[in-house]
Amino acid sequence: MKFKSILLFIFLLLSVSPVLAQQDGKTENERFTLLFRGTPIEEAIKDLVKETRIDLIYDPSILSSQRVFSLSKNEYPEQILSNILKGTNLDYIQLSSGTYVIIKSAVNEPRYGSLAGIVLDKSTGKPLEGANVLIADASTGTSSNGAGRFTIAPLLTGNYEITITYVGYQTVRDTVSIPRQQDSLRRFYLESRPVFVEPLVISSLQKRLPYYNSGKEEVTNLTNSLSSYTGSPDALRSVESVMGVNFSIPLADFNIQGGAEGEHQVMLDGVPIYNPTSFGRLTGAFSPYALQKITVHKAGYGSSVGSQLSGIISIDQDLPADEEKNLMLQVDPLSLNGRINLATSINDDIQFKTMIAGRSNIWRWYQKPALSNTLENWDRLDPIISGNLINNGMEDVFFEKVNHRSDVDFYDFHWSNEIAFSDFHTTYFSYYRGTNYLQTRLLSDNSSPQAGNPESMYTRDTYDWLNDIVRVEHNWLINSRWQTQLGFSYSNHYSNHHFGMASTDDISAIPSNNSQLISSLDRYIDEQPHTGDQNLIRETTFNARFEYSLNQDHKLNFGIESKVIDYSFSLSDLFYHFSSSRNSTVMLNGFLEDEFSLNFNTKLIGGSRFTFIPNEQKIYAEPRISVQTDLQETHLGFISLKLAGGVYRQYVNQFDLTNVGPSSIVPSIRFWVPVDFTTDVPKSYHASSEILIEPEETLSIKWEGYYKWNPSVLSLDYHALLEEPDNPNARFNNQSTFTEQGRSYSYGTGISIEKLFEDPMMEFSLSYEYSLARKRTPKRFNGQYVDTPWNEPQKLQAAVNWNIIPSLLTTIRWQSIWGRSWAYNQAYYDYLTIDGNQSQYGTITFDSPSNDTLSPYHQLDIGFSWSQNINRSKVQLRLDLVNILDRQNTLEKRLIPQQNNEGTLQYTTQPKTLPGFTPSIGIRFIY
Repeated sequence: MKFKSILLFIFLLLSVSPVLAQQDGKTENERFTLLFRGTPIEEAIKDLVKETRIDLIYDPSILSSQRVFSLSKNEYPEQILSNILKGTNLDYIQLSSGTYVIIKSAVNEPRYGSLAGIVLDKSTGKPLEGANVLIADASTGTSSNGAGRFTIAPLLTGNYEITITYVGYQTVRDTVSIPRQQDSLRRFYLESRPVFVEPLVISSLQKRLPYYNSGKEEVTNLTNSLSSYTGSPDALRSVESVMGVNFSIPLADFNIQGGAEGEHQVMLDGVPIYNPTSFGRLTGAFSPYALQKITVHKAGYGSSVGSQLSGIISIDQDLPADEEKNLMLQVDPLSLNGRINLATSINDDIQFKTMIAGRSNIWRWYQKPALSNTLENWDRLDPIISGNLINNGMEDVFFEKVNHRSDVDFYDFHWSNEIAFSDFHTTYFSYYRGTNYLQTRLLSDNSSPQAGNPESMYTRDTYDWLNDIVRVEHNWLINSRWQTQLGFSYSNHYSNHHFGMASTDDISAIPSNNSQLISSLDRYIDEQPHTGDQNLIRETTFNARFEYSLNQDHKLNFGIESKVIDYSFSLSDLFYHFSSSRNSTVMLNGFLEDEFSLNFNTKLIGGSRFTFIPNEQKIYAEPRISVQTDLQETHLGFISLKLAGGVYRQYVNQFDLTNVGPSSIVPSIRFWVPVDFTTDVPKSYHASSEILIEPEETLSIKWEGYYKWNPSVLSLDYHALLEEPDNPNARFNNQSTFTEQGRSYSYGTGISIEKLFEDPMMEFSLSYEYSLARKRTPKRFNGQYVDTPWNEPQKLQAAVNWNIIPSLLTTIRWQSIWGRSWAYNQAYYDYLTIDGNQSQYGTITFDSPSNDTLSPYHQLDIGFSWSQNINRSKVQLRLDLVNILDRQNTLEKRLIPQQNNEGTLQYTTQPKTLPGFTPSIGIRFIY
């Protein structure tokens, strides 16, 4: 030992830095004050020697580039030296001569490694997004990203027990070994539990930790997606089972927690779809057999998700399983669906998967009688609207339908691809196109012709829209700390609406039969100056997202995207003041999010979104925060709690202009425009809370509550659009000229219970929701808050999914809604209350829509699904009995004018009802 010390001393003398000092009258017993603020460590040591004159030697090669931050006040030299070296890998010794020698610390340096991996579905090989990856021994965890990948670093070397949970899958437990200064790259496969419904719907609170007894995660928030009145399965309607989501009966439009239809965004593969509906908005715009998963982001969603006032619906297109090659065909009373799967290997290294799916209507060959009759019964020329907006003085004229025709055409095309160069290098490409065409023609005869009134009235309503998206994305797990997603996307939406009206007074000769009369009136409409409404919006985006594992308790998520939005719209209808706008908007968006594990049970996520508008030189921040804690062993069983909130803005606004035409199939003309900053940017504040309780492994109870305050929302200004402006040549090309700014708020609560019985295989769910949503606009309803037309104050849902035998699934669903307001035709409230128009009809007025309520809505649906394997093929038959109790639920009401014996005009109320009992059958083949 003495020999080693001598050698060390000799080595130091040979390589010593020239900081030897003489005592020069000063002793080590003197006190000094030294302050270092980011001083390089070598410079700090030299300053110490210069000030104190102590003898000190060191090898310069052992010094790092560290900087010193310390304050030594009235302290001995040795203590000052200790302060300088604190927090470094250096220490010091003092020789018998009194000389100090700086050496590397004798304490062993911690040995660290890292863990990175991918979570996959065991049967299909598909990556699982949002899987919870937990390391109990290290009291830390994370979740997988959109490509199923995750990182946790650094970790002390050694063996760890890892637990992976994911909704609808059995929990996986495994042991991983973390090598020193190396990455541990692993695959983890999860086995799915029986799922009654596809695609999988994920929403609300999902527990992070496994159930303490069984270690299994059950399927939650699911009821069977029965066919609707259209007779065709609708994947988008599967989110109806999620608390806080209300569909606009009977449309495919929906609202999230009190927000309007335009306050949420539907994203397909991360790309916005601006009109995700088909068949005149009666059904969703996606083939149900092309989708894998739907995620519902509600109040309090994170900063990495996006910017919308109410929420975001994220839909993922499906991909085939590993080595899957097959063909699927399905037909139902409305549409024909097909899908092709291909999965193969290229050079035994690169994995390639592609899915092609499509859907087309069969209306031209077969029109389901119940649906066709419903459309015909709904299509009526409203005498009140006709009298006020078409020709004043006709409010006592009632037209009876004599001829009706509906032309429907739509199709969807899905194409999704994945090229996996390795588990940690994957490129995705997807494409989607959806088109929709609807035209209604209605010929009506005057029920009591009088002088000055036409004998017949003809109306033609035409809608045409399409959606296109393209997405290219590359996912790369760079190392155990870094992973990134680089992407490009393009979204295109175009819509065109044309409404035409003519009467027998407009043509010189009246043909003798209805077909010739319709042809003549069609020619007259075609010869008139074109009026219609058009909207184009194109969005091109480049984005980069990064995840960095700062340490085992911190994960940073951040990203940036540049977005260019080109848009144009015009309103040139018969009844509105001409409005148009065409522009291009550039936006730079970014987000920063920190996931911090307070302990093994609790995770805090804080962050913000930032939006910069170069043309306006404005930047907007949206701070958000959430905290979730899981308690495994309590008197109530497993408990998970979550609190979240933040600020949310919306930069592309949707406007719905109520349709005054006869076609009730499409109740409004819909268009989208980015904010032009002539008004405030719509803003909302969210606060939400959720509790999940699992008393046992097959029983879960969920409660949620939310509050939203919207200090700035935009609505169409019907006064500006309908009243004659001071300047007849004025162009409404700024949003401030045709919109008005209002306020709204909403709050609600709900509770749901889900129980899974393994013998027999049955899933039961029951939920109750209460909500209130109110809105105030300065020019309407005396500037008072009124209930929103889309709110469903009380809703009760119950569902049973029962596998009677392995090949036969039965689904029973009950739904009840109470308290719906705005009972009359929406056009009554939007047009008849404008100054100068008659707003009272008998004893009925339309200035207090909150007080106009509809009768309760009740509906019972039953479905049967039978499947059978035949050699390598599979056949599935499905029978849906919609509204099996044949209830005549009221959709809305309208007024019918009548004259009594004294010649006085009176008004009676006529309900517009939903279809009664509607059976549907479908067949599906897989080869």
